[in-house]
Amino acid sequence: MEGRVLVAILVVLAAMAGACGRAEEEVAVSLIGTWEGRWQGKTGSPECTSDRVVMEIFEQRDGQFQARVDGGCAGSFLASGELKGDSLKLEGTAAAGAITYTGSVHQGVHMEGRWQITGSPDYKGTWEVAKISDRVAAPGSPTPMATQPAAATPTVGATPTPRGTPAATAEEAFPGVPVPRDAVLESSVRITGPLPAPIPLPPGVPAVWEMKTYNVPRPPRQVADFYKNVMSQGGWSSTFAMETETPEYQAGFVFERAEAGKQVTAIVWIEASDNKSSLVIWRSSQ
Repeated sequence: MEGRVLVAILVVLAAMAGACGRAEEEVAVSLIGTWEGRWQGKTGSPECTSDRVVMEIFEQRDGQFQARVDGGCAGSFLASGELKGDSLKLEGTAAAGAITYTGSVHQGVHMEGRWQITGSPDYKGTWEVAKISDRVAAPGSPTPMATQPAAATPTVGATPTPRGTPAATAEEAFPGVPVPRDAVLESSVRITGPLPAPIPLPPGVPAVWEMKTYNVPRPPRQVADFYKNVMSQGGWSSTFAMETETPEYQAGFVFERAEAGKQVTAIVWIEASDNKSSLVIWRSSQ
């Protein structure tokens, strides 16, 4: 009897040791590094249904992680994620809106799953990436701009810029389009097709746009006043202006100026966001 009890105790201890070992292995899996692969699906743009995706996971702690995501023609953004066992969820705000990645991690070197644009049930698809490096850029340093193809190319990849980068370091969103010094760059992308903004555009405006979004820690009316005053100093003329208080303050402006014999359009959209301002700037790409 004593022998059987001793054997049973040893079996239990061995099982406990195995469980602890597995838990230690799960904790030991590091996502930090550069992941690269492909995505495909429906985005609302017939010219953007698949592309290369790069994830740089630069911080991981207690099941939570932070990442930079570059989805090529789908845009680029900063995202926050959660890892439970081998299941993960990653959320961020891209040019098309809030986007969620769900999926699984295999042996710490491969991920796959599905993506979904929040609020747009038809815009979704699949993604798959593999870990290609344990190294990433410093969390606070911007990713260098990629070399862009000629303007005739209808779809161009986006360049991620880390959240928390002060706009004052660049002084301008685009040539001739300044930003408030306390603005923080959120995302940067080149898009094609109709502009996703409730603003009438002058005839003949090109369908290729550079777009940047910012957080500004000041009331939106102050940001609007900034653009009312500063754009004329850069040679821009205002062709449209709109301000409304319903339900919260919003403002939109269209500016034009000539550059090298071509007419260039810049659009500024401002709205309230958690006692701050959300600022979006588009500039036509010739």
